[in-house]
Amino acid sequence: MEKRLLYSVAAMALMLGSAAPTFAQKVETQNRFLVKAVTLGSQMGDMPENLDSKRVYYYYNTDGKLVGSSTYGRNYTDGGYSDTFSLTDIEKIVFDVNGNMTNKDFYQYGDYDDGDYSFRKTQNCESYTYDAQGRLATDTTSMRINEYKYNDDGTLLKVTSYNKRTKKLVQEITYTYENGQATHYSSTGQYYEFEADLKYDADGNKIEEYQYAKSGENVKPRQRETWTYTDGALTLYMKYRYDNKGAEVADSKKEYVPVDNNMNVMDVSDYTYNSVKDTWNKWGLTVRQTYRDFSGMKEATQTMLLSATPDKKLKNTINLQFTAPKAGLVHGCKFVVYRDCVALDTLDLADVMDPATKQCSYQDKELKSDTYTYFVQPLFALTNGEISNATADSEWVGYYTSTPMDVNVALATELPAVTDLKLVGGEVKRIGSIMSQLIEYYADLEWKNPANLEELGFVRNDVAFVGMGLSDTKLEGAAESARVQIMDDEMQVYVITTYKYGKAYSDAITVTVKDIEKYNGVESITADGVVKATFAGNTVQLSDAANVSVYSAAGAKVYAKQNTCSVALGQLPAATYIVCVEKDGKSSFYKYGVK
Repeated sequence: MEKRLLYSVAAMALMLGSAAPTFAQKVETQNRFLVKAVTLGSQMGDMPENLDSKRVYYYYNTDGKLVGSSTYGRNYTDGGYSDTFSLTDIEKIVFDVNGNMTNKDFYQYGDYDDGDYSFRKTQNCESYTYDAQGRLATDTTSMRINEYKYNDDGTLLKVTSYNKRTKKLVQEITYTYENGQATHYSSTGQYYEFEADLKYDADGNKIEEYQYAKSGENVKPRQRETWTYTDGALTLYMKYRYDNKGAEVADSKKEYVPVDNNMNVMDVSDYTYNSVKDTWNKWGLTVRQTYRDFSGMKEATQTMLLSATPDKKLKNTINLQFTAPKAGLVHGCKFVVYRDCVALDTLDLADVMDPATKQCSYQDKELKSDTYTYFVQPLFALTNGEISNATADSEWVGYYTSTPMDVNVALATELPAVTDLKLVGGEVKRIGSIMSQLIEYYADLEWKNPANLEELGFVRNDVAFVGMGLSDTKLEGAAESARVQIMDDEMQVYVITTYKYGKAYSDAITVTVKDIEKYNGVESITADGVVKATFAGNTVQLSDAANVSVYSAAGAKVYAKQNTCSVALGQLPAATYIVCVEKDGKSSFYKYGVK
């Protein structure tokens, strides 16, 4: 079945025009796994090529199937690049009960949880279905839906590809075989009318794919690709095109260069060919790929995750049970526990194993309510490449992981949200001169917090706008009020209460500019001023002596007083006035209604 699936993946690579030749290697030699890839340097050229700007780690279960990967990017500071890395993306594989991959889900890590960092699924996820014989039947990518049909002997016969959005036929590839190997395929479709011949080396690795268009007796070459292997490892991929005279011209290549003659550490670089100057031009960044040989390691190193279950007493706590590997029982080992493809903790066998049952346990405590994916990878001390007892100089290496398990974490009761959210006041701030003003609107909100906040694991309250995310207002402690700026004529406002175990969302209320304008009293701005004004009744109290001028709504000056800390406005007729407070050449304007 694995061999049949391998042909399916190879077909996808061919159909997409991908230079993914490792898919064509024989299944029997698939014990050399890519475990790490680092991108050297940066696109901006501000990082030297001996430093990695990105790191990707890959993990495999004992069936040799990828279970996930995690990507980290180098952090930057004001002084340049840092020595620390931050998580940016993860890839999670979902399996059915038969061990078949049903989903390949990609997530970005960022500020996606209302002010907190979390994973957000991207549009690049893939899904897979299987037929009654366990063979790949369909796969769905972000762009295409591919259907697979097989010959009676189980070899791949046909791949039919549709546009995911329109469901229209895009391409159809039909394979023919010699001695169990696909040696030819024909492609049909609006932009994919061609034939292709395939060649292999003695080890079953695909070494050439020649595409051409055929019309009667006329053959027009389309492109040719070649793959070169050294000691079973891919070292060169070449792509050729054909000019208008039918002459073959180099187009691009990908080089896999061993680092210090180590075939398990390869620097991978892409090049394009400039036929005018007869030169190869590198494009993109070099990626250093690290492989590990898993041959013969399964029986000694495998670990099985037996269960991942919620604790019956502790809130939002998951109990993991997993087996000790045979090599660990002899030489000792460590475990890395992964949650959502990210290393959670490193454990010593002696600290987590029950000697009677040889089973290990671990608790992941105080989680937010969500669904999580766990797997465990044992680490072993190596001496001269062999597993041994640990010493101070030991190299710790991981091989297979357990197959992942998903578990849902949820509280028995729903977390309470704030209640009685309402608008209780507002302010209109005018920035600039009386003749040229920029108006800003602010809403004063109040609400009631749930009782026993601390017992519920309260963290903070945030004010948010429907469809626009969090406001810029930062609240202290268990605040029950806030002033937020209203950026549109009408906005829906709600309060998010963050607890240790999750979030609760209040009902939203609608706040309009007209609502704010209805509130009488002081409307002020101190952006250009240094003096704080307080209105009590019809009296202005200043925090420092300043010059005060009062203008009517029509712009006429009706009152002025120099170097004062207090101004009485009660003698003015009832109306709306603009109060200008000037200090050291800086002015603040206040709109005030005298009653």
